[in-house]
Amino acid sequence: MARGRPRQFDEQQVLSSAAQLFRERGFVGTSMQALSEAMGMGEQSIYNAFGSKQEVFQHALGHYCSESGQALAALTAPGASRGAVKAFLFAVIDAISGGAPACLVTQTCLTGQELAPEVSAQLSRQMRKVERHFQRAVEQAIQKGEASCDDPKAAARFFNMTLQGLTIMARCGSSRRALRQQVNLAMKVLD
Repeated sequence: MARGRPRQFDEQQVLSSAAQLFRERGFVGTSMQALSEAMGMGEQSIYNAFGSKQEVFQHALGHYCSESGQALAALTAPGASRGAVKAFLFAVIDAISGGAPACLVTQTCLTGQELAPEVSAQLSRQMRKVERHFQRAVEQAIQKGEASCDDPKAAARFFNMTLQGLTIMARCGSSRRALRQQVNLAMKVLD
């Protein structure tokens, strides 16, 4: 049986490009033509490799969530605790205040459009993943005596809400200084 031609593209790179475009324009605002240009692939090649626009989005979202896991790792690195939470939130502020597009997960949640069940499940998994990382950092802070928190899980949920809120506030024009003030206030939940 004859095999097709080997892929002539770097899958991680094209998915990264697609995720970036979806972050900038959202799912609805992204056309297949724009994806073709951003990914450096013909539309038919995209369909052949990934399927529909919805499937490209799911692959790009999965890639984005996987890459965000590297940033989240700072929250649970050996020795990380209270300072890691603040540093992580400040890094997010620096990125979004520096012109980086909104978080793909946050933007997708805010679109208000009906999401495919698979996409909703991906978003839920990512939110739980973020909360688990925050929870581990809070638990480490408690163990080190850097925090006195009765419910690390609730604190983690609060920090995840703070993270999402920072993204929205930045998109609405809040200054880096104002966002950092909100993080400083949020950190008091660990006192």
